[in-house]
Amino acid sequence: MGLRHGSRFLGNVWLIAAKIDGNLSLAGATFDGFLNAEYLQVGGNLELFPWQGKPTNLRWVSLEAARISGSVLMQSATFLGELNAQGIQVGDSFFMKAVHCSVPIDMAVAHVGRYLDLSGATLSGLDLSGAWIGGAFELADKKMPPIVWEPFNGKPAALRLRNTRVGSLVDAPDAWPGAGSLYLDGFSFADLGGFAGETAQQARNRGMEWWDQWVRRDLAYSPTPYAQLAAALIAIGDRDAANDIRFLGRARERETRCAERAWASCLTLFPLEYVAGFGIGTYTFRVLD
Repeated sequence: MGLRHGSRFLGNVWLIAAKIDGNLSLAGATFDGFLNAEYLQVGGNLELFPWQGKPTNLRWVSLEAARISGSVLMQSATFLGELNAQGIQVGDSFFMKAVHCSVPIDMAVAHVGRYLDLSGATLSGLDLSGAWIGGAFELADKKMPPIVWEPFNGKPAALRLRNTRVGSLVDAPDAWPGAGSLYLDGFSFADLGGFAGETAQQARNRGMEWWDQWVRRDLAYSPTPYAQLAAALIAIGDRDAANDIRFLGRARERETRCAERAWASCLTLFPLEYVAGFGIGTYTFRVLD
């Protein structure tokens, strides 16, 4: 479906359950009202990016449960209101490079076949709870400025990755929101680095203390991020670093149990850490020394 590039829509646009065999291009479009495209089906790509110097300004957009066989291309688009893409299914990739969103984005339980690219974006929050990304979750690109996490309604922007599954985690140290604004319980990934972000070795070179502090940005303890990091480090052949992060994860568990006054667990884990090094690699011998 080819609409004229750079069009301005004065009222609301309804595309609920519309079925389009080819591409749907709204490049350079401006919407004074809302765009409701819930349950939209597109056989090709969905294009919502600036065109020939004309910005794409969108207010309230719903792509809830839409099915896009190709890619969603909305790089450099500006969202002045809500973007709801809960449950969207994208066969190829979702390109959100350099988007500007003034309201938190809802992409819970989204399904993206290849890449979700957020490099250089300005975000007020993002919910990816329960989402699945088959390829890379890209938060950084060496050619782009870092992600900006803007407060919303006086509260810090949050990134919710609870029970989110991705293939590769592609990031940089400055790509993440601050402590208390990152939710990682159940977040899983197969490997670190790649593409335009840092390589796996560069990610490893930050040091395991950095990665421990990354996990601690989620104020609620969960063993899953530590386990995922250990597995990713083993995959690149760095078993020592994997043991380091496993030890730090067990230490965080002991701290949490003691803070919760779960005394049975606390008193059990305390000697395991300081006497036996949790039995992890050479930590046992370091402690005994």
